[in-house]
Amino acid sequence: MNDFWTYLQTSLSTGNAEVTTATVVVTMLLSVVVGSLIYLVYRFFSKGVLYDRRFNVTLPLMTIVSTMIILCVSSNLAFSLGALGALSMIRFRTAVKDPVDLMYLFWSVAAGIATGARLYYVVLYGNLIIAAAVILFTRLRWNEKSYLLVISCESGALASVETLLAACKPSLRGKVCAGGRVELTVELKSACGADLPERIGALPGVESASLVSYNGDYAA
Repeated sequence: MNDFWTYLQTSLSTGNAEVTTATVVVTMLLSVVVGSLIYLVYRFFSKGVLYDRRFNVTLPLMTIVSTMIILCVSSNLAFSLGALGALSMIRFRTAVKDPVDLMYLFWSVAAGIATGARLYYVVLYGNLIIAAAVILFTRLRWNEKSYLLVISCESGALASVETLLAACKPSLRGKVCAGGRVELTVELKSACGADLPERIGALPGVESASLVSYNGDYAA
């Protein structure tokens, strides 16, 4: 019991002497390396609609900041209690539109915590395994080409349009009818030929046909 009180008083006053300057420098440099790995994985394997450089820069910075916090918490009990109270008052209200981006945020924080705790084997193997899993699951979708076909036509031309699209096995995404006109939005797993919009546009009663490639992010 006396040993515990001695440790508690020492922690509250001077902190943990094991955290040396060399430890801090090595740990912070390692967090930079790990953060750079996360940055590169997001840069080259993120499949979002638009690449957000500012969000990507935030990822390694979050790893570095998390490492510094954990170093401080592990070195001084008084600071750990103060940091716990301070961090509990922070509210993050930034909306994350892509669920994959949320995974990258958790990855950055987890990497910073493991690095700051000096669990170097966890840092090494954990980040390599996560990076490999992200790359693997991302590459599995590279061969899945999806297209959106948007058609504007008269109601009487709808039957001929559907007949032409039957061979492409379309999946209906949206249909708007107004004033005798119809606007169709269908998903195609294959382009059915680069001239598909021209063939549909040549049908009587069809006003326009647009074909675009997309990555599966569609809001109805």
